[in-house]
Amino acid sequence: MTDKPAGFAVCLAAVALMAVLSALSFQKSLTGDEALTVALARGGFVQMVNTVARESHVPGYHVLLWLWIRAFGASLPVLRLFAFIPVGILVLAGCRNFPRYGYLVLATSPFLLHLAVELRMYGLMALAGMGILLILMRIARKFTTGGFVALAAFCVAGVWTLHFAWLAVAAALVVLFRLKRRLHALILAVTVLAAFSPWAPNMVRQFHRFSPGGESGEFQMFELASPAQRVLGAPFSMAGTLLRFAAGNGAFRFSLFSLGSLSPWVIAGFLLLGLTLWSALLGRRYPGFGGWLLLLFVLVPVSFLRPSARHFSLAYPVFAAMVAAGISGEGALRRVLRVSVPVLSLVMCVPFVTRSTLPQRCTFDRDFREAARIAGEAALSGNGSLVAYLDTHSLLCVRYHLDEQGLSEVELIHPHMERHASGWLIYFEPEDLVAYLLHNTDSLVCTWGTDFVLLANDPRLARGPLFGTGNTLIGRGSDMIADVDLMDCLERHFTFERISLPGSRGPLSLFRVTGSGEQQRSLQ
Repeated sequence: MTDKPAGFAVCLAAVALMAVLSALSFQKSLTGDEALTVALARGGFVQMVNTVARESHVPGYHVLLWLWIRAFGASLPVLRLFAFIPVGILVLAGCRNFPRYGYLVLATSPFLLHLAVELRMYGLMALAGMGILLILMRIARKFTTGGFVALAAFCVAGVWTLHFAWLAVAAALVVLFRLKRRLHALILAVTVLAAFSPWAPNMVRQFHRFSPGGESGEFQMFELASPAQRVLGAPFSMAGTLLRFAAGNGAFRFSLFSLGSLSPWVIAGFLLLGLTLWSALLGRRYPGFGGWLLLLFVLVPVSFLRPSARHFSLAYPVFAAMVAAGISGEGALRRVLRVSVPVLSLVMCVPFVTRSTLPQRCTFDRDFREAARIAGEAALSGNGSLVAYLDTHSLLCVRYHLDEQGLSEVELIHPHMERHASGWLIYFEPEDLVAYLLHNTDSLVCTWGTDFVLLANDPRLARGPLFGTGNTLIGRGSDMIADVDLMDCLERHFTFERISLPGSRGPLSLFRVTGSGEQQRSLQ
């Protein structure tokens, strides 16, 4: 095997290929998490930081996006370009340092393609993981002061990007102890803790907010897994993460748990997983002790939490390095892998590029860009208003895409107007989160007027258990939660017709609603 990296021109070509693949997805609809991130970054700086403090994240990524928007604006392509930059740097760094054919792995990675488009902190987290990996490999060969300073800088940047970066700090400390650099390990620990100290009180409150104990009252909406379930689920979480590392997120709908999850894309994805794991085994020695420690320190603990694969992005560069080492060098097997892995990787980019939405942590995909356009045009053509009877994250998607598509003059009515007017864009308690769905539906609908366009989750198409008493709600998750009484109320008092949303699946529905004055008075 040769360790000689690719030339600079080849590396630039690899970055260009990833840029082209990403640009094909720059017009994708925002997801709820993305819309919240953008809305916070478009608002005031202090309000943004305060909101993140009450959430479960740290504000490093939000601050960078806040600065980017003020420098270049908030159009969709400009925002997506911001997401691409850390991934582009990651691809360039990997090509310049990984074994010769690393560019084939990085430039065609379906997983990196997702991170290069999504407006969340996971692409920046993967870049931090790349920096930490390369430095750990370098100081294992020859310890230098410059390398140590760079390691400390990447660790600090990581913990200000996502809490999971503390796992990388732990791995770096173990490596330094193994190298008998105990003083440097102490300096690294003190440096990172000191740099993070301004946020430490918020971190304590965030962890307390997510401590076990469940919810009280009748709103048992979010079921926490038991310790036994976490132990049993960890191997499946790791296997699913490796599948996403290899084949990306675009082709899988495992949350459906049905034959609809099976497709030729899934077969190709599992084949690619097998080939990349084979390559990784061949290149298992390449990242060294530090690389393996970084991979295990991220992969194992986070698997017990069972989040989405994006949360593991810190460990992806180690996986990519092993695959790159495995396909490099001489031999018939490696030559076969050199061709098959990048070809199948490009194939697995197709379902991501061709869809109108980003893969979401939901059962159903919702194209809010399309929904905002169709709903806004319908409201303007009927001289009516648009009612978005949705959770606040989904509502933020609608608001952004109305403005982005030149439909800002549409009168938008939604249940979060008072809260948004005061600057608060998220809810912190489940009771508050669903309170708008538990109001008396007849009384609520009467405030919408007699002619309007309604964007809401149709409860006849929603899934899940019922919650509450009297006026109840159905479903778990923002993609399916709905007011059980909504359609009954509309049928009693209005005439309405469904407007097609071909880009969305599940209960997200659009209706043109009309009624007479007599009907309106009967509601009051």
